[in-house]
Amino acid sequence: MGSGGLGARTTRRGGCGTFALLLSLPVLVCGLSLPTSAHSAPLSVNIDGPLNQHVDYGTRVTLSGSATGGSGTKRYSWTQTEGLTAVTLINANRASASFTAPKQSEDEWLGFQLTVTDASGTATSETTYVNVFGTGSVLSANAGPDRTVGIGHTVTLSGRSWGRGGTKTYAWTQTAGSPTVTIDNADRASAGFTAPSVASNTVLEFTLTVTAQSSTAGTSNATDKVRITVSPSPLSVGAYTASNRVDSGAPVTLNGTVSGGSGTLTYAWVQTYGKTVTLDGSNRLNASFTAPVVTSHWLWLGFRLTVTSADGQSDAATVWLRVMPAIPLSATAWADQTVTAGSSVTLSGRVIGGIGAKTYAWTQTGGSPAVTIDDADQVSASFTAPSVTASTPLEFTLTATAGSETDTDTVSVTVKPAPLSVEAGADQAVDSRAPVALAGTVTGGDGPRTYAWTQTGGSPTVTIDNVNQASASFTAPSVTEATELEFTLTVAAGSETAADTVTVTVAAEPPRVAGLSLVSRPQSGDTYGPGETVRAQVWLTGLVAVSGSPRLALGIGTQTRTMSYVGLERTQVLEFEYAVQASDADADGVSIGGSALSLPSGTTLTGEIGGTVGLSLSEHAIANASEHKVDGSQTAGSLLPDLNACPED
Repeated sequence: MGSGGLGARTTRRGGCGTFALLLSLPVLVCGLSLPTSAHSAPLSVNIDGPLNQHVDYGTRVTLSGSATGGSGTKRYSWTQTEGLTAVTLINANRASASFTAPKQSEDEWLGFQLTVTDASGTATSETTYVNVFGTGSVLSANAGPDRTVGIGHTVTLSGRSWGRGGTKTYAWTQTAGSPTVTIDNADRASAGFTAPSVASNTVLEFTLTVTAQSSTAGTSNATDKVRITVSPSPLSVGAYTASNRVDSGAPVTLNGTVSGGSGTLTYAWVQTYGKTVTLDGSNRLNASFTAPVVTSHWLWLGFRLTVTSADGQSDAATVWLRVMPAIPLSATAWADQTVTAGSSVTLSGRVIGGIGAKTYAWTQTGGSPAVTIDDADQVSASFTAPSVTASTPLEFTLTATAGSETDTDTVSVTVKPAPLSVEAGADQAVDSRAPVALAGTVTGGDGPRTYAWTQTGGSPTVTIDNVNQASASFTAPSVTEATELEFTLTVAAGSETAADTVTVTVAAEPPRVAGLSLVSRPQSGDTYGPGETVRAQVWLTGLVAVSGSPRLALGIGTQTRTMSYVGLERTQVLEFEYAVQASDADADGVSIGGSALSLPSGTTLTGEIGGTVGLSLSEHAIANASEHKVDGSQTAGSLLPDLNACPED
């Protein structure tokens, strides 16, 4: 009836003078329930709360249980199995039932059994007991066990009382020891205080006084004392095993833990219950033994570790375990599961039966890609679900070996892709007319993907290349002010669709050359004579501020002449002129090349929107302008230039 230890109770029933001694042992489900399917845990019943309750008559008592494992819907049934007085169970067909403790002249133990049946018809049971104090019961108080604690430790004074009905009150007081401490919740069954600072082991005594007030039995009192030793270094002992259930013939390690105490520590492991075994290392912190072989029924074994320190402190801890009967080795890998790529997956195994030490091996026996299994030599292992583009089943096999026996079982893990996720890339800032790359990143999704880039904001509209690919591109338009363009990448995979947007900010383009024209005309025909002026205009895409004197190179025959700037200081049109000299001659017509426009030292062109003004004339160069020939040797003449002439393209 639990793993807390052994207890005994004596019950006198009625007035006939017959006594019955009931020995309370740790009890779990009798028998062994094997899984009902390859991937189902055995049906198991648990009593929630204490297995033994002590209540006064007239108390409303709740019986709570739960079940794990098994298959399908479970049915619950509470029945009374012990006690001279029958009680009426409320909600007996539910996990939690209740009843009112009966009024009797003497104490009485009542037993109740919870039976759970699963959908396959498998049933298992567990029993709990309730001790009902009678009207003739004597009030008793228990202040808890004496113990040693450390400085600054929060100490709980756990009191309890039994016997007598009616209303009970509690009072905790410090009745010995120094220094005096402040008791929190001194008017409750459980109180507490903070262990004070001490230089050496100091005993503090506390008294619990319980008062019961009953309309039928009047008032009665009971007291009990507890001694708390405050130590600068309190000794604390613990004991545990890797599992509280072992197989027949299996090696078992008894583990101890110790903190506090001073000086040399001595250890003593002793067996306190069950079939005698040979302890190896009983005078060490950790001991070991080989579990006995049992064939018909499990058996309990109990062990206690006592530790004594050089300063006289002593503490002990007890551990219980069950030895299971020798049955054929059985390995279970459970349960089939569906996981998402990138998640951590646990492979849960259970192995029962067999005789002797067991070894375990998890292997991947189906599916691709192969994964790395962590703790593959343990009963439970794990791995990280791989990246997949479609739902992918993987199979894993657990192989268990004990002595000459081997058993295997498999489990299936279906890895589905992570949810479809799209990133259109980081926002960008680019120059006008610059090439722009749109780089999308896509993860997850179940099945083939389709991609679509669209311009969803901003003007002007651009032409997107590779619009149906994860990565696309376009050429930034020429703009006169900073312009935001928005692009959306939409991806579909199976039934999922996801989208993301990216913003591309195109910087305003600095002024550049938009056109070049010869705006003068020869005085006679198509040929300039000596002293005549050749005029040219360079048209820009925006206003500029002119500081200094830009230059424009004019090709006359095999000679290059420099045209002087005659334009304004703030303008969109740069004007240049050149006076023909006697030595100039060009029968084919003058030329202005792609790099003819230049800025000598100290000269600048500054656009109103900033940036470097483009000086290239490559797209507008003039070669051998047949209407603008030069012959400086002809008779000098002068004609005014046609200032109203339109710029040539």
